[in-house]
Amino acid sequence: MSAILRWRPSDPGRFALRQAVRTGIVMPVALALGNATGDEQTALFAAFGAFAMLVFVDFGGPLAVRALAYLTLAVFCSGLIALGTVCSNEPVLGAAVMLVVGFAILFSGVLNGYFAAAASAALLAFVLPAMVPGDASVIGARLGGWWIAAGLSVPASLFLLAARPRDRLRASVAEACRTLAAYVRTPTQDAERALTTAVDAMHERFAGTPFRPTGPTGATGALAAMIDELDWLRGVALRPASTDAVLDPTPGEVALRDISADALIASAALVAGRSMQPPDRDALERGRARVFEELLGQIGDPAVRDDDALLWSALQRAWDVRVISFLTRDLADRALLAGGTATAGGGPRWLRFVRRQGVALAASGRVAAAHAGVRSIWFRNSLRGAVGLALAVFVAGEASVQHAFWVVLGSLSVLRSSALNTGASVVQALLGTLIGILAGGLLVYAIGGDETGLWIALPFAAMLAAYAPRAVSFAAGQAGFTVAILVIFNLLAPSGWQVGLIRLEDVSIGFAISLGVGLLFWPRGAAALLRRTLDDALATAAGYVRGAFGRLATGTSAAPVDEQSTKALAAWGRLDAAFRQRLSERASHDPRLPAHTRLISIAVRLRGTGDAMQYLSTWLGATPRPPEASALIGDAGALARWYADLGQSVSAMREPQRGAPADPALHPALLAAVRSSHATGDRDRLIAGAAMAWAGLHLDALRALEDRSAQAAADLIDGVR
Repeated sequence: MSAILRWRPSDPGRFALRQAVRTGIVMPVALALGNATGDEQTALFAAFGAFAMLVFVDFGGPLAVRALAYLTLAVFCSGLIALGTVCSNEPVLGAAVMLVVGFAILFSGVLNGYFAAAASAALLAFVLPAMVPGDASVIGARLGGWWIAAGLSVPASLFLLAARPRDRLRASVAEACRTLAAYVRTPTQDAERALTTAVDAMHERFAGTPFRPTGPTGATGALAAMIDELDWLRGVALRPASTDAVLDPTPGEVALRDISADALIASAALVAGRSMQPPDRDALERGRARVFEELLGQIGDPAVRDDDALLWSALQRAWDVRVISFLTRDLADRALLAGGTATAGGGPRWLRFVRRQGVALAASGRVAAAHAGVRSIWFRNSLRGAVGLALAVFVAGEASVQHAFWVVLGSLSVLRSSALNTGASVVQALLGTLIGILAGGLLVYAIGGDETGLWIALPFAAMLAAYAPRAVSFAAGQAGFTVAILVIFNLLAPSGWQVGLIRLEDVSIGFAISLGVGLLFWPRGAAALLRRTLDDALATAAGYVRGAFGRLATGTSAAPVDEQSTKALAAWGRLDAAFRQRLSERASHDPRLPAHTRLISIAVRLRGTGDAMQYLSTWLGATPRPPEASALIGDAGALARWYADLGQSVSAMREPQRGAPADPALHPALLAAVRSSHATGDRDRLIAGAAMAWAGLHLDALRALEDRSAQAAADLIDGVR
């Protein structure tokens, strides 16, 4: 109850206040212009259109991208307004179309963060015309009101009090890049502490973002991928040596660390949107080649080759710095895209644009296919929302309530991903609406029939409606919206405070529909499905790891492994969506969140290890593998089974098993592979022997995560219980 009645605003940077001031200026002007046409439909759509564009939508990114997003939304909503008007006199038709349109709009959010940000405004653009009866003759007037709203709201959003919240997540990612660069260049204890602090802060910021950046392509998806890759890169950089033998860094290793650190500094600037020369990929490639040649030279030294500890140390040092450089390169590519400075090849600007759209379309198709089923939380929530809205449209149309669109708005405002959360939203929304009726009713009663007084009150009511949900609470937002509606409708058609009671009656119907749908459709919400999705992601990633190691060790065909890679990527997409939904459900601190985060990072690491084995396989091609490479298959299989069982333990709510010890014969076998390959005098075979040893180091890195993974699973299970 204290959260419902919270009144103290929280508005760091006064950005909610800026948005409220914009709304208070623009919405009354839009309503006045619509009113000046003499058509009530134009005035209605001008007022609600301005509110939708100014309050429901807040696109991020560069100015040009935001402008294009607003324009695209305005055009798309124009089609929805026409479609909704055609359906407005047929409840059955309206409900059927609402089901299809609602699902399409809600489901599209999994493809791109901009689609998710635009969903509420797009839904309103269909609901409002569908619930206000009218024939085709009023479409022009409604579109006129909508474009009055768009013509005022879009420039205001872009230029009026245009300072936006500092992207704290991007700032955290940039700081993690900088501290990681310092550690990669000079690995001291102070640099390690600074790195740990920065990466932990980044994860906290990421977890505190209700709508995590996402998407198969584009800046938001790249930003999300950077966070996973930074966590992996930190793990590689901080990994302790597996031997006490001391070998001085080679000149190439020192140089490659410096090149990687420079690339990380550039990534920090790029992800923050600052102008910066992109990292030199050729320099990284040359640095890796130099390190490898130096490693071959060390292997050729009998003093190193014949000493197990020294040979393993040489292999590990070269592996460490090369893996860091590969991850740094991938991170720099993500930073280019996340900062909005990446280009898709050469050629004219229009050709690069077409290429980007082709890539985005193909990626979106893969993501949509991965989420096309009840295993996806995004699919479930989209279907739940669409069914709730369709029922609201049908009930409101058949019941012939006075303001039918309020029924649908009420349903939309409280429909969450579980019955429990929907029920809590209903209580808050009802309380907020009651407070709004009391406050707005007193205001309207005090003003009486003075139209000038209502026009004076409108900017302040609009500001309250825009400010309260963002800076105060959901209930306060409902109260502010109710006050604004009372003023708007008394300007359009004076009816006193009674319009507030009509709103309460209508939205209560919508609340009841949402609660019923929440109880019928997957009432447990995202928490249970998240555990099952985590199980699926770990199982598919583990299968991919097993197949990729098998391909590397034997040099066999990649077709089955490619299929495993596709499945692992699809499972990861569903896991990411489920976790984002879980974050949006949290009303307060969730003690299980750190455990979820750690296990998700493990799934990312498994899939990344499979990708690394694919790279090594392609690099070696048809080069014969040393016989000792078969030792990798058994060890990788045992490790993959353990991680798959870890996922099952989370899903089944049982204690995870302890990790099996590594095969003590693995390292000796891999060292023997290097020596026997060297003895052949064949450079390609020596490269294959070194690659097998590096594969063993990848297995060591995964084994080093077993205790952390098991503890995270145990913490998660305890938290659920």
